[in-house]
Formats: sequence, C-alpha cells, structure tokens
Amino acid sequence: MNQDPAVAKERLDAIIKNTYRTLMTRGQKGCNVYFVDDETRDYFNSRLESLVQEIRPYENALPLLEL
Repeated sequence: MNQDPAVAKERLDAIIKNTYRTLMTRGQKGCNVYFVDDETRDYFNSRLESLVQEIRPYENALPLLEL
C-alpha cells in the first residue's frame, strides 16, 4: 500500500470480489452432510421427513443417501 496505493487498491478490490463470488456460489448445487453417529443421523432424518413432499431429488435437492 505504501509503494503503490493505486495498484494495492485494485488488488484488494479483486480479492474482495473473488471472496464474495466464492462465498455466494457455494452450496448452489446442494450440500452433502456425513453423520458419524446413528443418533445424529436419525435426528436429522426425522426433521427432514416433513419436507419429503417438497423435495425433488436432482431438481431442487440431492437424494438422501444411506452409507
């Protein structure tokens, strides 16, 4: 910043824009969650049961996978 403020401001602007673009585009195609323990998985499954009618796998959500 001390040597060339104009270049530093341009670089900072590019970094900030890239950061926001990265954060805003994450999760657009879904999010996978892996549960280590059965109790936590069962809890989330029970919460999702009411949404099953609204979820269309591969259209607005990824299918719930059992491993």
